[in-house]
This record gives sequence, C-alpha cells and structure tokens, in this order.
Amino acid sequence: MSNCSIALATLARKGYNAQLSIAYLSPLNTVNNLAERD
Repeated sequence: MSNCSIALATLARKGYNAQLSIAYLSPLNTVNNLAERD
C-alpha cells in the first residue's frame, strides 16, 4: 500500500494530470466492473 501512495504523490505534481487521472480511475473501473457482474 505504501508504494501506491508514493506513486500517487509523484503523479500529483504539476504536469502529471493525465497519469494521475488514469491511476485514480483504473481501480474505480475495476470495482464498478465487479459490482455489475451477474
């Protein structure tokens, strides 16, 4: 878990908006996909 927080802190710097968005939305999409399974 600590590796993830370090990576997100790095991506939170100026100029990394696209990468931060992908890193944030990817796990949310995974959770959404699991919730929508039959």
